[in-house]
Amino acid sequence: VHVLRESEGGGGTVLFKVHHALGDGIAFFEALGPIMTDAHGKPLDLSRFFNPQPRGIPPAKSLPAAAVRCVTGAVDVARCVVKSLVSIQLQKDSSIRFKRWSAQPAFDNVTVYLPTHKLETIKRIKNAAGNGTAINDVEFALNAGMIRRFTAAHDPTVDLARLSVRCMTPLALPEETCEETKYSTVLRNRCAVPVVDMPVDKATPRQRLEAAHATWDRVKNSAMVPTGLALQAFFGKVLPFAAMRDAVVKMYTRVTIVFSNVPGPTEPTYVAGCQITAMHVVAGNVLPIASLVSLNGEVHQCVSAGGPGCGPPRGAAGDVAGRA
Repeated sequence: VHVLRESEGGGGTVLFKVHHALGDGIAFFEALGPIMTDAHGKPLDLSRFFNPQPRGIPPAKSLPAAAVRCVTGAVDVARCVVKSLVSIQLQKDSSIRFKRWSAQPAFDNVTVYLPTHKLETIKRIKNAAGNGTAINDVEFALNAGMIRRFTAAHDPTVDLARLSVRCMTPLALPEETCEETKYSTVLRNRCAVPVVDMPVDKATPRQRLEAAHATWDRVKNSAMVPTGLALQAFFGKVLPFAAMRDAVVKMYTRVTIVFSNVPGPTEPTYVAGCQITAMHVVAGNVLPIASLVSLNGEVHQCVSAGGPGCGPPRGAAGDVAGRA
């Protein structure tokens, strides 16, 4: 833990350095939970993050309907298995300047802090879009617009209509009851990391938002996440470590960015009596990582990227304003 010198306005910065292997996304909020309080010094209730409402599948109304569900489910699992394996071995994103990959992590990493925007703005866009659009869909489309504009500015020879960019998105899944915290379902490091297409080929913010919603709707209503988790567990047990590492490296060479969107406390949050005004997750890696954290009605985002001269764009706010 590092406490940096206070600024002239009385604020300061606390830097927590944690190895990525110890936690991801929501797990970090659980780790920080004991030191986070409300304005009166009372510990925050973070149970809504670790005790999510289960989303069950309604039972089939008849035997034929159950049989059809079993068949379509089996087909969906088979499709997801093939898609997951193809993503690792065959598919490859467009070669663009936004991403710089090398065999070893770069030491001259660049982190760009994007303008903070109001969560209420994102909700207005979500509500205006309707059709079940989620906050994550809006943020996903926003980042797709960021990459598209950066590519238009720095890769003039790239055909934007044929631009192909995929991202890895860690999704925390429930675990068994934790004896320490007594949470009924715990979201920690049991993560699936589906690889999904970003709508960077869409020309307008509305088109990107519609495509983002369609993409995540397919993910939520398919076997992609449980299948991916099962494949991770299976190959982790049967493959030698060197082979698993090679598979991960191959995936990282073919994917453009990691997209992580973590919901935080909705009320003013304090540490040691000082209000937290912003929170960022800076994660250096061999490909750019877009980290979003919502806190007290605001969304804070940074993009960490490796390699000289490949810093991401600094103006993502325009895509929000354009869609609002």
